[in-house]
Amino acid sequence: MDQTASDRILFCWHPPSLDTNRGAGQLVTALRNVLEVCRIRGAGLIFISGHQVFAGHNGKGLVSFCETDIPQPSGAAGDGLFLGETLIKRYCVRYKLPVLIVRPAHVYGPGDERPWVLNTMIRKALMQQEITTHSYKNGAPLLDLIHVHDLARALALAVGKRLTGVLHVASGKSISTHDLANLVVRMARSSSRVVSVKMPGDYSMVRLDSTIEIAIPEWAPTIDLETGLSELIGAVHQGLIKEKT
Repeated sequence: MDQTASDRILFCWHPPSLDTNRGAGQLVTALRNVLEVCRIRGAGLIFISGHQVFAGHNGKGLVSFCETDIPQPSGAAGDGLFLGETLIKRYCVRYKLPVLIVRPAHVYGPGDERPWVLNTMIRKALMQQEITTHSYKNGAPLLDLIHVHDLARALALAVGKRLTGVLHVASGKSISTHDLANLVVRMARSSSRVVSVKMPGDYSMVRLDSTIEIAIPEWAPTIDLETGLSELIGAVHQGLIKEKT
């Protein structure tokens, strides 16, 4: 490990059940243990948070948030990440630890086994099953998908530049869950039907505005959505084959 990275600890673990009270509690407990290591060693911390810390906003449509905006969490995942960020900032003030909080948009890529919407769409498309999407009073949910390799590049550059504070990492492009489902079906060459179900109320849609082009001008997403989906569909397909054998 080179000298620029030897005094930084990267905390990127999220429990698979982060959207439950238990998962949120596990995250905060594990994070505090790592912060104690940082305190004892005098090391800095890079923490992977998420867009969920803004999920409690009251806007009706797609609402943008920059790094300096005050979090408005909602749900177990949002609350857990917000509590983690708050704990980190407390350690930063009390022990003068250099910290960087990174909030990525919706991260995807091979190796992700979470039961989240994109993985579910792909599995159903490969199994020729009907895919259900949802539409709310303020429209279909919008996702800003960032490939895990692009996020990793941003983290490596941030470590090299010894950045501190808060950094958003996003592609800047959004796609509705309904359009995403149709794209998955087309790319998987599936016969699955995509249906939309109307839901009551509004859906909390968040867009992360980022100053990454200023903090890391040499970074930009390199994996477009179709390329990333093709890779992920292949990985999920291989996983389904292994499950059957």
